[in-house]
Amino acid sequence: MSRREPQRRAGFTMIEMSMSILIVSILALAFGFIMLQDQRAYATLYEHSLGDLQEDSRAAVVVFEALVRRSTVQRERLDGTVLEVYHFADPETSSRVDRYARFHLTPAQELVVEEGTLDQDGSVLGEPKTIRLARQVRSLAFSVDGAGVQMTLTLSRGSRALTTTAAAHRHNDR
Repeated sequence: MSRREPQRRAGFTMIEMSMSILIVSILALAFGFIMLQDQRAYATLYEHSLGDLQEDSRAAVVVFEALVRRSTVQRERLDGTVLEVYHFADPETSSRVDRYARFHLTPAQELVVEEGTLDQDGSVLGEPKTIRLARQVRSLAFSVDGAGVQMTLTLSRGSRALTTTAAAHRHNDR
């Protein structure tokens, strides 16, 4: 009687497959860890280089757009890097423009907005409220075209610069 040798099937054993999956999993985990460290390093570098500039830029755009949108089309004052827009305290009941917002640069190169109340003659009543919108301003330009108002703001820190352009349409046509 001849003894038959068992036939060998082609393919991988369960142990070989398990080891392959284990090795691939370890490599994927190591790669993921390296990518996570790189992402954290990039985020830290970005925050140190442009983070505060981007925050200031966004704050300036939000306030600019909100104040311009509620201002009247009938009146504005544009003088170089100074923009003054006027609006009603309550557009439904006010009979005259009685509020203003003035965007301008300070000597310390900060963009501020000054908001205040106007009397019947157009003179400022009381002490206006001043809000600093951005620091480290390299350049500031405003333009007015009909009801549209545009602001181009460049902020800088050392050799880094961030330029933002915002535009808003004045909605109050009185």
